[in-house]
Amino acid sequence: MDPYKIDFTSMSLNQVITDLCQHPTIDEEMVGYGGTKSVQYQRFEYLMRFIKNEEFIEYLHSPYPILRAYSFWALVKRDYQGTRKLYTDILMNDHARMLHYDACDKMGTTVSLFARSRINM
Repeated sequence: MDPYKIDFTSMSLNQVITDLCQHPTIDEEMVGYGGTKSVQYQRFEYLMRFIKNEEFIEYLHSPYPILRAYSFWALVKRDYQGTRKLYTDILMNDHARMLHYDACDKMGTTVSLFARSRINM
């Protein structure tokens, strides 16, 4: 068993979403010097298993920048056909700040810049 793997099955989806929103970073799959999968990314994977595209689209209007960014990323990962339109209509001017954790680097970014990095504009 992976010692870093978190079991979310005892939590409601709403609790996982709340925890995701309260964490200050949007994490890539592998972070840190050991290249481990963060709890934050595991939350994202868990939500990807249970949340439908329509719900992720609704979350693009969330007051939480982290949830907006992860929701857009989920749609991109699922090859949702309307991601470019969603980006230009909703996220292109979203300048809410957040931290992006990539490998060993934590850097400031905006929802707009992060979303744009997920697609080839």
